Parts: sequence; structure tokens; C-alpha cells
Amino acid sequence: MKSVTQTNQMMQTRVNVFRLAVSLFLAAVLSQPAFSETLRGRVFRVADGDSISFAVTDGERAGVILAARLWGIDAPEMGQAFGAEAARMLSLFAPTNVVAELEVKTTDDYGRTLGVLSVGGLNVNARMVAAGGAWHYVHYAPDECALASAQKTAKAHRLGLWADANPVPPWDYRISRKKKTQPPALQTAIPPQEQAPAAQKTHWLTSSSGTRHNRSCKLYQNTNGRPCGQKDGRACKICGG
Repeated sequence: MKSVTQTNQMMQTRVNVFRLAVSLFLAAVLSQPAFSETLRGRVFRVADGDSISFAVTDGERAGVILAARLWGIDAPEMGQAFGAEAARMLSLFAPTNVVAELEVKTTDDYGRTLGVLSVGGLNVNARMVAAGGAWHYVHYAPDECALASAQKTAKAHRLGLWADANPVPPWDYRISRKKKTQPPALQTAIPPQEQAPAAQKTHWLTSSSGTRHNRSCKLYQNTNGRPCGQKDGRACKICGG
């Protein structure tokens, strides 16, 4: 006969195995995206190298036209080098009125839908990077190996924007343009009671939404707002504030 000690040890082992199984199950469930949706429709308009209007044709949202941005990439702005070329490239990869699919990832602070666009079964986001039409936006898609590999190849072969020896990333361009166009009065119009010590001005607060952005965010100093501390406002959903 088994002793009481042996019986207790067997019961405890079973409990531990059960707990481990539950933990693994929960980890698998929680690791899945909280929101996932694939929309079928057509590209209604190409705004630039990573922004489109997407007309949904099927499902419950049929008839809706979404302002969408290609997730995980960042194309040159229309005002900078290769901006117009990137827009034309996107128009070739995603012609208007051609059947397409948009795998929705999330939305940004402007209410735009962020997603992966596919035309004819081909990933347009990756094609833009592979052809040198856009950067892999590492900050927002750090684990996208396909985009990282596509950029490495495009850079090695000096394709598209990489024909320039030192292309300016669009996130840096947006910040420099904001600083050049901001009226001096806006830079000094912060009420005395809102002025914080320099050590605390590590973030940027968007006035209209009260959203806080850190220095790595593309919206940092790129919206109407003011410098703020790390606890002011509410955290940006993209950069985490």
C-alpha cells in the first residue's frame, strides 16, 4: 500500500500539472490580438505613400469609406524627397477600384484605421518597403521581420528612396517642418502656471485631445500643444506616453 505521504505527493503533483496547464492556456489566449478584422473593399484614393481612402464593399460596414494608413511603414511626406514618387508607387501596387483587403490592426490618434493592405494576395505594405517606397516603421512594428528584411534588401540595392546616400526619415522631417512653421508666439505662449522645470518637460501634450506623447512618438511636437511632464494628460495609445 502507498503511504499517506506518497499519496499526498501524487495529489500535489497533479495539482501542479493542472496549474501549469491553466497558465499555458491563459498565456496563449492573452497573447492573441485583442482586435482583429479584415475588410474587403477597394482603394478609393491614394493620398501619399502610406495613406489611402478605403471603400468597404462587403459585410456590415459596406458603404463606409475609411481614412486608412498602412501599418508598420512610413513613406516620405509629399513635401520631401521621393514623396511624390512613393505616392505613385503605391498607386501602382494598389490601383483604385481594384478589389483589395485591409487587415485592421488598430486606429491612431487621428482616428485613422491602421492596417495591412493586400491586393491580389500580395502584401502592399511589404512591397512598398521592398521597392524602396517607404521605411520599416520599427518603433510601431518592431517584430515585423518581413519588413526589416525588405528594407535591408532595398537599402543594399539602393532602390527608391535609398538612391539618396542619406535619406531623411519622414518622422524627422515632420518634426523639423513643425519647428520651422511654428510661430514664435506659440513657442512662448505657455502660461506661467503651466511652465514646468526643464527636467520635467520630457513629453508633449496635444491640446485638442489631452494626449501625452514621448520623444519616440511621431506626434511628439507634431501637433498643437505644449511640453509637459510624464504624468500630464492621458497616455498615447501608440507610444504609451
